[in-house]
Amino acid sequence: MPRLRPIKVRIPNPHRGDISIGLLKRILEEADVSLEEWEQLP
Repeated sequence: MPRLRPIKVRIPNPHRGDISIGLLKRILEEADVSLEEWEQLP
């Protein structure tokens, strides 16, 4: 389903490093974004 507007999600990361794949998957699920959609982003 096409998005009506961009979604911005702020992720606090006090360690300033990469986030884990598990956390990324949970965030994408909450935002209703598939891994395929995520991987196609520029």
